[in-house]
Amino acid sequence: MPRPLPHHPRIANHVQARRQIVDGKEIVVVTDGQGNRARVITPEQWDMLACADGTRTVDGIFLAAAGNRIYSRASAFRDLIEDMNEEGLVDEGLESLSLKKPSPPPDTPSDRPLLALPGYSLTCDLSGRCCGVYPSISFSELETARARSLRPDVLDGGNKPWQVFTPYSGSRALKTFAVTLVDGNCAYLEPSGLCSLHASAGPEAKPYGCRHFPLTHHDDGVHVRVSIRTECPCTFSSIGREGGAPLVPPGARTAGDLPTDFDVVPERVEVTPSASCPRAEVVEWSNAALLAHKRRADALSTLWTLAAALEQEGPTPTGVTRWLLDREPVLPTPAEVRPWLGAVAAQIQEALEGQHAWRGPRDRCRTGLRLISGAARRLMELEALSAALAPRDDPQDERFYVNAALFGHHLLSETVVTALRDRAVRVLVSRALVPLLARENAAADAAHPLAIVDQVFRAAGTSAYPDRLPSPSRTT
Repeated sequence: MPRPLPHHPRIANHVQARRQIVDGKEIVVVTDGQGNRARVITPEQWDMLACADGTRTVDGIFLAAAGNRIYSRASAFRDLIEDMNEEGLVDEGLESLSLKKPSPPPDTPSDRPLLALPGYSLTCDLSGRCCGVYPSISFSELETARARSLRPDVLDGGNKPWQVFTPYSGSRALKTFAVTLVDGNCAYLEPSGLCSLHASAGPEAKPYGCRHFPLTHHDDGVHVRVSIRTECPCTFSSIGREGGAPLVPPGARTAGDLPTDFDVVPERVEVTPSASCPRAEVVEWSNAALLAHKRRADALSTLWTLAAALEQEGPTPTGVTRWLLDREPVLPTPAEVRPWLGAVAAQIQEALEGQHAWRGPRDRCRTGLRLISGAARRLMELEALSAALAPRDDPQDERFYVNAALFGHHLLSETVVTALRDRAVRVLVSRALVPLLARENAAADAAHPLAIVDQVFRAAGTSAYPDRLPSPSRTT
């Protein structure tokens, strides 16, 4: 039975519309918020849908669009909005305008001490590789005005703001907007790889998320841990280099000194799918794991061993010592790891199929998906998997990968044993990715394949692949 069309339709809040220019052709990609199920429409169709703000009937939407010199056959527009309504992408506007005020995030006391990843500073290589993979780059209302003022020529955004920004979600232009992407790149990214906003007026001209990327800030109840996302090649190329930007500005000592948001480690952390522990207990375990990892050679065995130790003994520092330092390393067997690799391959294939219609051949995320798919399939062969399981001669990137995650509490917002094995699988995939990147003449990416894996997994929604595993495989 057809779903009744709302009397005052509005594009639902979970829907995301992204204006894209792919090989010179302008399109709008409408997704359901999950990133894979997508509908490609014309800019004119989106301009009409943008009038569906919850205050108009369908006829009123059509008249409002005509008043903005947007013309279409009324029947064609009705067919479009009815199709989207059947897919659950349309809400009743009048009932949705009185939205509940979101719950405020947990407070981090302003006097909470900062603790930064020691001995590390970040040097950006100015290649722009971080600005050409993510499907959404957000700007606040003030940031859109500043960008359009600094670079009014970009997509003629000075005169036509809708050309360069769409509402971040739904059709009601509230406080956050998404920038148009050109072949997967932020519209404000220069062909040279430089941010044109940064070049015009310095780093403060960039939107908030870009200014703080790739830093992470996790409040563990004792400190705010400042670490770094391992999604950017610069994260790894900065290891051991001097003269980079410190993770904490000079003079900053407490949370109140940083103009940023903080992630808060939950009061109880899910350690396995069936057990949770108090935050303080898991943080103490994480600190012990970090210290023990510094005495181990292989990141892959550290991750898999920590997962096994958690399952057997829970988050105890003494368990970390016994398992990581006093025993032979635990590595995944082919039988254990193949379900994980199969889940990766299936999730990647779904992403490729769902995003093929709107990611062009020069799109960095599409290229990364294709290569990671090849690496995951290659690892299903025993010979390739055995080679990937062998310890590395130069494990610097992999060791740092584990250090940054443990220090920054990156694993504590997920089920910890699942997160540990997920990171181990990413290490395996990155090892198999190197020859594929070399074959593509992507020397810069081949130098730091873990960055490509982490970047593409988040950008394409592939991080959800453990949900495909049978329940026992998530922990064993």
